[in-house]
Order: sequence, then structure tokens, then C-alpha cells
Amino acid sequence: MIQIFSISIGLLVFSIIALIFGKKSEEADAIERRLKEVKKYGSVDISVEENTNISFYNRFYKPLIDKIIALFGTIIPKNEESLKKISMQIVQAGMKVKPKDYVSTNIIIMLILGCVGVLFATVENLTILNKICYFFVGAFLGYVMRRFQLSSSITKRKELIENSLPEVLDLLSVSVEAGLGFDQALQYVVQRCTGPLIDEFEIVQREISLGRARSESLKRMSERCNLDEIKSFVGVVIQADELGFSIKNVLQTQAASIRLSHKQKIEEKAMKIPVKILIPLVAFIFPVLFIVLLGPAVPSIFSALGV
Repeated sequence: MIQIFSISIGLLVFSIIALIFGKKSEEADAIERRLKEVKKYGSVDISVEENTNISFYNRFYKPLIDKIIALFGTIIPKNEESLKKISMQIVQAGMKVKPKDYVSTNIIIMLILGCVGVLFATVENLTILNKICYFFVGAFLGYVMRRFQLSSSITKRKELIENSLPEVLDLLSVSVEAGLGFDQALQYVVQRCTGPLIDEFEIVQREISLGRARSESLKRMSERCNLDEIKSFVGVVIQADELGFSIKNVLQTQAASIRLSHKQKIEEKAMKIPVKILIPLVAFIFPVLFIVLLGPAVPSIFSALGV
């Protein structure tokens, strides 16, 4: 049993190392492959040389992982409502993966951690009931880990969008004030800036260029971002577009309003710092101060009390 456990741990460590180094070399392989395509543009047969330069991760691990995920994707039930909800969460997290592939990955991770729990129970010579309990505990830990990772990615992306919104709206307002239309100003901002909010604006610009109405594209962006500031901005822009108001004045007002709201949120966070700092102050600093101040007096107090 110890040998089986050692072999399993060795295979797991080897897989982790291969995945880490494969991820690092994947980008370099893609750049090298692209440069060779450009250099040998027009040649007939370059597939053999390309296949020899592909990393072991891209030749073995990535196709194997994709096949396993696709296999689990065909097994899991097709609940359109739950897949739609997961798809929205994936978009909000900024992940570029299909909902069924994400669910399949979650199931695989849960099964792997469940098997690790069973292996641990086997090494400890526990009963079958304990093995089943360890399996479900490992699977539950995998589920919680993936949910926490998704929720953390969504929260982090929302914070990035919220922090970059005042500057982006200022640039958009200045561009419109300089004489550009809203679509041209949006294109200028997309070309000059980067970030999650710029990615959302790029999607809006792409949808508008493909023929979708501006109001519908902006509404879809507000659903993806799920932020009050974005919803307010989109609502005001759509209303100004429908009623024929000047988009320049609307953008200026929205930029000033969102910047003021962002400033108030920062001030609110700053006001909470003194309250939050009381916990380490009371737990770590006050005891040390008491020891330093009262320590020399303790022998005198004990001698006076006759202890």
C-alpha cells in the first residue's frame, strides 16, 4: 500500500511540474510558431517542422486534458438555465471558457480530490465508511475551491472596472468634446487604453460594427458587468440617444458624478481603517506595551504582597 501511495504521489508531482513548465513554454512556442509562419510564408510544407517544435505540454497534456473535459461535457446533463447562469458568471469573471467545459473541469477536480481523500484513508487503514466520507469531503473541498476561485475572479474584475471607470469616462467625454462621435470616441478609447472595462467597450464596439443597435449592445454590457455605475451610465446614454440630448453634456455629467461617487467610496474605506486597526492593536500591541511598562514593577508588587 505504501508503494501504491508513493507511485501516486510521484505521478501527481510529475503532472504538476509538467503542467507548470508547459504553461510557461506555451506562449514562447506560440510566438516562435507564428514567427516561422511569417518567415516561411508561401512555402508548401512546414507542418513537419512545426510539429517537432511543439512542446510536450501542447503535444500530449493539452489534447489529453481537452479530450477528458469534452468527454465529461457529453456526460453531464444539459440544464439550459443553470448553464446560462454559469455562462454569465464566467463572463463576469473574464474567463474565456465554455460553460460545459467549466462544469466538466469542476467535476474532474472534485473527483481527483475525492480520490486523494480515499487514498489517504486507505493509507491510514480506515474503514469503508470512513473512505466514503473522505471521498465526499475531498469532493466538497474541490467544489468550494472552484466556487471561491470564480467568486474571487468576479469580485476582482468588478473592482478593476469600478476603479478604471472615472478615467475612461473622462477620456470618452474629452474625445466627444473634441468633435468625435460617440462610436468614434469609443474606438479611440479602445485603441489607447487597456483593462477589463476596455475589453467590455471593445465588445460593444464590435457588436455595433456588426449591426447591433447601440442601446442593445450597451444593455448587454451592463448585464455582463453587473455594476450600479455602469447601469447608470448606460441608462443615461440610452435615454440621451432616444430623446436627442447632447451626448457631450451627458458624458461630462456622468464622468463628474461617477468620479464623485468613486471619491466618496474611497473616503468611506479610509474612515473604516481606524476601526479595522483596533483588532491588531488590541491583540498584539497593547499586550506588549503592558509587558514593557508593568514588567519591571511586577517583582516589587510580588514582594510587597509577600508572594
